[in-house]
Amino acid sequence: MELQDIKNLSGEELKNHAKMLDVSVTGNMKDETIQKKIIEKLGLTDEAEGGAGNASKNKSGQSSEPGKERMVKVRIQGDKANKQPVPLAVNGRVLRIKRNEDVHIPESFLEVLKNAKQLQYEENSKGELESSEVFSYQFSVLG
Repeated sequence: MELQDIKNLSGEELKNHAKMLDVSVTGNMKDETIQKKIIEKLGLTDEAEGGAGNASKNKSGQSSEPGKERMVKVRIQGDKANKQPVPLAVNGRVLRIKRNEDVHIPESFLEVLKNAKQLQYEENSKGELESSEVFSYQFSVLG
């Protein structure tokens, strides 16, 4: 997530992102304070404060600071029959990802998405059922 994206989020969106990133937020906390906490958690620096606006990354793409997980942009496809958000959980943290929208999620949640598979059955020419494993949710990794 880019610094500019964080600064453009509404109060409710800030609270949702804070929850996703395990940032503690009290009920009467100002939006600016939540923004600062999210920026700090992601390892971003405010350009106004002389920073580059991006988290420092090592060669593997991981954040060089401990406790900061790399974020990835994904899109989960939906259709007319299935518009419900997709729930993902990692170690007690739960995200509900909206379909057909580009969203940034921690990399650990991407692994959950990759491992969400189900069996699909199709009848072959002999009338027998054959199973194949398919992703439970069709998704694209955008960055």
